[in-house]
Amino acid sequence: MDTRTAPARPNFILLLFLVAALLTGCGSAKVDELRTYRDAMTGFFDRLADYDRAIRGIDPEEEGASQEFLSLIDSVADECVQIAAIDTPEEYLPVQESSIRLSRDMQLSRDAFHAAFEGESFNAEAFSEAMENYEKANQGLQEMIRILHSEG
Repeated sequence: MDTRTAPARPNFILLLFLVAALLTGCGSAKVDELRTYRDAMTGFFDRLADYDRAIRGIDPEEEGASQEFLSLIDSVADECVQIAAIDTPEEYLPVQESSIRLSRDMQLSRDAFHAAFEGESFNAEAFSEAMENYEKANQGLQEMIRILHSEG
């Protein structure tokens, strides 16, 4: 009877499967990270579209229109802050840079809109500042969209 040990082939195959599983798992984590980021961005853009429709639907002649507008602008600014703070995959770091600028510009716009509408009388200078920052925020949003479309 041969008392020699069997070749180590089964251990090699087991090691090969283990390495393959680890590599697949790493790829899966990356896919999950990208999917989570994509879902967050899709939700962000969907919510912004909802806010845009709501803002456009405000009747400026109705009582409370300015407060409704300010509440919606607050929500938009909050959304921008949140999207700038999410974990961003390395592939989308330029989007994160744009989202940080978007967040800053939208917060400045929000503050100026509040100054324009909440004083004793309408503040045209604050409104002009708000619109300028709102336009900058919109440009940042368009930049994010451009980057995402070029990366996708």
